Amino acid sequence: PQLCGRQDAIAAVGAPYQLAAADRHPQRRLPHRVVAAVAAEAGGQAPVAGTVQRVQLSADGTQVLFVADAANLGVGDSNFAADAFVKNLATGAIQRASTQAGGVEVGTAVEGVAMSADARHVAFVHQAALVAGDTNGLRDIYVKDLATGAVQRATLGADGSQPGGGTLFLQAISADGQHVAFRTAD
Repeated sequence: PQLCGRQDAIAAVGAPYQLAAADRHPQRRLPHRVVAAVAAEAGGQAPVAGTVQRVQLSADGTQVLFVADAANLGVGDSNFAADAFVKNLATGAIQRASTQAGGVEVGTAVEGVAMSADARHVAFVHQAALVAGDTNGLRDIYVKDLATGAVQRATLGADGSQPGGGTLFLQAISADGQHVAFRTAD
């Protein structure tokens, strides 16, 4: 589970009844609302048909980032791979983040994910080339601006050079979405 910045909401994977059943110590329950944000598709009726993991709440607790390989999220997902999604908890609307600019999907699974405090920017690790000039055939970290749809590759050298290989781990994205922390085994 993950606590939002306001510390009044908790994101956890599972349906509300599953989360309540897992609470074996109600006398020690935190004064937070549990957000089963990824337990249903956009309409809120059907459970997500697939694996959901890596949940993260926005700072104000109104948006949740998650990774799912579900096919029933209603956002044109037909690649049968794990993708990054952001769900608006007030409206139930779900937006897929791990696509090229313009929403074009790719066939490989997203790996690490992180979201800016305001949920506008989502960073993720992907094997596919999501931007022009990505010719190294390796995993890269991308940052998608959900307001504009623009995608930028974060894993470039100061001179614009591409990484040469090694294992890549996304650590975090800054609150404003302008900086990404990652480490490599290069």
